[in-house]
Amino acid sequence: LPGALLNNYLHKLPPETRVTDIGNELNDLWKRIKEKLEYGEAKGIKEEIKQGIYKDIRVFERFVKGLRTPTLLFVQRFSKYSNAIINESIDYKTILTKPLKFGDGGNAASAILPKELSPSLAYLIGAMRDGTLARGGKYEVSFSQKNVEWLYLLKKLLKRVFQPSNDPRIVYRGTPRLIISNRSIFEFFHRICEIPIGKKVEWATPSIIEKSKFEIQKYYIRGFFDADGLSNSIGFCQVNYDALLWIKETLYKNGIRSGKISKRQIRDNKYKMCYFYISRSSYNQFIKNIGCSNSAKGR
Repeated sequence: LPGALLNNYLHKLPPETRVTDIGNELNDLWKRIKEKLEYGEAKGIKEEIKQGIYKDIRVFERFVKGLRTPTLLFVQRFSKYSNAIINESIDYKTILTKPLKFGDGGNAASAILPKELSPSLAYLIGAMRDGTLARGGKYEVSFSQKNVEWLYLLKKLLKRVFQPSNDPRIVYRGTPRLIISNRSIFEFFHRICEIPIGKKVEWATPSIIEKSKFEIQKYYIRGFFDADGLSNSIGFCQVNYDALLWIKETLYKNGIRSGKISKRQIRDNKYKMCYFYISRSSYNQFIKNIGCSNSAKGR
């Protein structure tokens, strides 16, 4: 299904993000830029672009010739000069067709970040209610659940949405977990989807979900249910009250009624678990309009 185009979010990514496979575009633009310049102006532009990015001016030529992977900050600054001189640049849509990575080494994992909020991406964001972002040097994204079949579904979606250069893997230490160490995906989930690193107690509903249409929101709600839904009766549970309130209100606006949000103390935990159940009169609407992709919950 088609998704909603995401606004330019490159400014939210770390400046050390590197853009791969863009040397040809940079080299072509630089050749045409030099044709418009007077003698000596090219060196001046190189000096201005390099400020705060690298010290050796020779790095410029390595970037534009594809001999070294340029940083996102370099590509954006280069594009501003290109646009000013020849009225052409590398826009963010073009950048998002390229694998992004961190580090100049060949072993650094890369991913192609999404240009749109698709149903698959919305579902993954909802599924992160049962996931974790862990930095610790590895920049790890993980999902945890007993139903391994569901983890294989998430693995398929991760590969479809982000096209990572490294493969997500399922590990069996206690509760099965799906793990991928990929900083590009990690930063997207954290900076664009507003998912906290570590504990998610303060994580409410991501802005990109709130601003989307119900045709996208319902996949986020499905992912949320498949991750943290109640299967003894159709319902939702989560420590963050606001996250549940948004779902309850969104469902109500779309004809799905539910009971009040209740709270109960979690054993040996300072937080209270919030939960609510879908009204029996709305079971059919929920199944039809939201649905389920987790076989354990579906039964």
